[in-house]
Amino acid sequence: MLETIQGTLLLFASISSAMLGGIYFIFSNTVMPTLKKVSSGPEVMQVINRIIQNAGFFILFFGSFLSGIFLMSLSLLGGSPLSLWIVFGSLLLISAFLSTIFVNVPLNNVLDKQDEHSKEIEQIWLHYVDKWVWWNHLRTVLCSAGAVCLLIELV
Repeated sequence: MLETIQGTLLLFASISSAMLGGIYFIFSNTVMPTLKKVSSGPEVMQVINRIIQNAGFFILFFGSFLSGIFLMSLSLLGGSPLSLWIVFGSLLLISAFLSTIFVNVPLNNVLDKQDEHSKEIEQIWLHYVDKWVWWNHLRTVLCSAGAVCLLIELV
């Protein structure tokens, strides 16, 4: 029974982490460079940040984090054989989650409070884009590497 639970968590964590890595990659590769080139960038990003908060994204976002916690706990507490792939992959998922919660989300909240016609929006936007994109690159790498580690264990 425990093996079935671990296998299911491993599969879900691998897939959800890979999907999150893809979402983050699209933002770093396409969305943010586009928004930097248009005058409505801050306003569009405000809308994106509201729309992305939906059940589908939350299942991936919170699900990958929680499955990483459970997988690492099972492995470290002896519920299953110790696997460094699971521990390392889970740590990568947890790190991506924490960087989002402590950096990207607060930046989103600051941007969300701005009126698109305010004098400060341009300065806030420049700071936002530089810092948000750097941390988004990191999230992309963390999720992708976490998925690879967990897939290695799965195979």
